[in-house]
Amino acid sequence: MAYGQSMTSLVGSVLSYVTPEKEVSDHAKTVQNIFNNYTAGQEFFDLVYAWFENYDQHIQYLRNKSFYTDVKFIIQLAAESLKTSEDLHLFPQRVDTYLYMFHRINEYIASQGRPIDQMNEFRKILLERLGSEFKSSEGANPNFCIKEREMMKKIDVKQHLSAFTDINCIQTLMNFFAMCKLAFQSSQIVEETNCLQWKDALTTTKQWKISLQDFVSQYTQYKESFTQFPFDASAFVYLIRVMYPSKSKHPISFEIFRDTLTKLKLDYQAFFSEYCVLFGENVKQTFYEYDYIDTLLVVLRSLNNDDLFGTYLQTYALNTNFNKFWGLVLHFSQNHDLSDQMQHALAPILKAQAEKMSLPMFNDCCQMTKNTVQKIRPQNRARTARVLQILFYAFLHKKIYFEQNFHPLDEGLAKELLSLLLELSWPLDAQNPFCLFVIEHLIFTLYDHTKDKFQKLKRLFQRLNQLNEKICTNNKPVKFIQDCWLNDYVCDTPCDWLKLNRDDYQNLCEIHQNNGWSLYVWS
Repeated sequence: MAYGQSMTSLVGSVLSYVTPEKEVSDHAKTVQNIFNNYTAGQEFFDLVYAWFENYDQHIQYLRNKSFYTDVKFIIQLAAESLKTSEDLHLFPQRVDTYLYMFHRINEYIASQGRPIDQMNEFRKILLERLGSEFKSSEGANPNFCIKEREMMKKIDVKQHLSAFTDINCIQTLMNFFAMCKLAFQSSQIVEETNCLQWKDALTTTKQWKISLQDFVSQYTQYKESFTQFPFDASAFVYLIRVMYPSKSKHPISFEIFRDTLTKLKLDYQAFFSEYCVLFGENVKQTFYEYDYIDTLLVVLRSLNNDDLFGTYLQTYALNTNFNKFWGLVLHFSQNHDLSDQMQHALAPILKAQAEKMSLPMFNDCCQMTKNTVQKIRPQNRARTARVLQILFYAFLHKKIYFEQNFHPLDEGLAKELLSLLLELSWPLDAQNPFCLFVIEHLIFTLYDHTKDKFQKLKRLFQRLNQLNEKICTNNKPVKFIQDCWLNDYVCDTPCDWLKLNRDDYQNLCEIHQNNGWSLYVWS
């Protein structure tokens, strides 16, 4: 028989390669009978299993005289059999048997405590055959024939993933995919509590020398092979981490994001939930430009998930300084539409950031806003003013009520802040406590060292006159002005009123200029 003759010749060449023939035991040579057999599947596995069981009995009588040489012979014969053309059609049904042989030989090597170099070559050839079979069958093979749980545990398929430390070409990726397919099947058969995930498989590779696009392209071509074990969001984020590290020049583009998520059929929300941790790490490394963050926020907003949107803003704020965070808010307002979602997400962040903000930082923030006002989209001005109002409230409330050495704002600074809000078309809302607080501390409750209440009232009327057109004319004072705001302007006793002479009274009457808010205060 031609096949038998071929195997006889193969055994002869292996014997001459390994060691002089007399040093290999007769029992070890009988392994050739297995490869002379045309069986496959469970039948072939049973033959190999029985042979190793018999050999285990035989080596008890060898007293290690030829054991090491026998093992080298078995390794070499198994490796060479993978190269012969006669058994190529049988290989798909012999995969689990070869993996079992690898396991048993490893046990022998471990018992001797002496490594055998040919073992690495055997595994290399085996992995290459698996990859070739995977590619030629369009992912249909390889598969396991045996389904016994305990045997699968012994074979330990996952250990072979560690061989893929460097994926440098498409063929190596095919080998990797083939082993992943078997590892997933094994994990399912063994019924592990924590079944193997794609991310677990990927982490065994230390160097990726192919692009993300190449990986995704090949995976989608063979995705039917992984119907039961689909590539998931955590695995995709891991690949982004290793293929687009923060030390590289550019982050992954959103075009690649969208294309890849579509090809992998990944849910956007599931992906961005996973991506957030990596996003925070990259923010800390100043990996992103404002344009990139803007685009990300627009994508997140389209998902209609307020929690996820807020989480990304919070993550950005926690991993950068406040000036950069506020710069992002201003940049976004120049290029994209602000929304209620953005405003609501910013409120808790600004309150938290204000707890750590110093007066110089606050002033820098105001100056940044002043320099940007003209660039902000017209439709975003009122919303930007409301966001700024939240910041003013959070900062001033903390400073005035919780810091002993901080006084109310002086008139000059208050005027600057008020002018900034008004330039942004600040919409007043009598039902908004933030708005009322800002009105009080930018107009009514200011730092004034004088004790003369008439002088204070005079300056208040002057301030209100300057605000007549932008605030007072269109907003009823009764809805905004609180009685407690006027404590510094009202005389406590009749005696105080007696100090008001005719000229002072006439001066106050002239100053209020029928301003609605001044008349309300005067009344």
